[in-house]
Amino acid sequence: GSSAAVPANSTVIQLPNKIARRARAIHVGDTATLDMSLRTQSGAAFTEALGHGSYVLRDGVVHASCTWAAETDRPRNLLGWNDAGRIFMMVSTSGRPDTWGGYRTGGATIAEMTTWLKALGATHAVNLDGGGSTILLTNNQGTFRRVDLPKDAYRRPVPNAVAFVPR
Repeated sequence: GSSAAVPANSTVIQLPNKIARRARAIHVGDTATLDMSLRTQSGAAFTEALGHGSYVLRDGVVHASCTWAAETDRPRNLLGWNDAGRIFMMVSTSGRPDTWGGYRTGGATIAEMTTWLKALGATHAVNLDGGGSTILLTNNQGTFRRVDLPKDAYRRPVPNAVAFVPR
């Protein structure tokens, strides 16, 4: 929020207004604690920190809608988990007419993907962004490789992702 020049070899921390006002009271040499817990403006803890569409599976009951978009075979991303917190992810990357180059045929409906997740043991699932935002990459020894479509296929710039990494 400033137009001041930043000296070479400096670190800049930009803070929202309310926090910035508090931070101005901290001086070099003061002891400070940084709390990175996620809280709403009212102070309540977040229960979700990933933007998603509707729940399509809740407590083992399928809640897939009956809209045209939900019942059309398309590229989709669903994230599911069971009551113990084990995560399952189903990705379907096809579902466009073969006039799009011939390799995007098939796909899945939300009900089909939800049923697959339930068959794998998921008891809860949400519908994530799909369509042209659906991309599946693997990381093999530091090299990312696209596995859903040919590597030179168009990729829509998407500002978020879900990544599974070893602990």
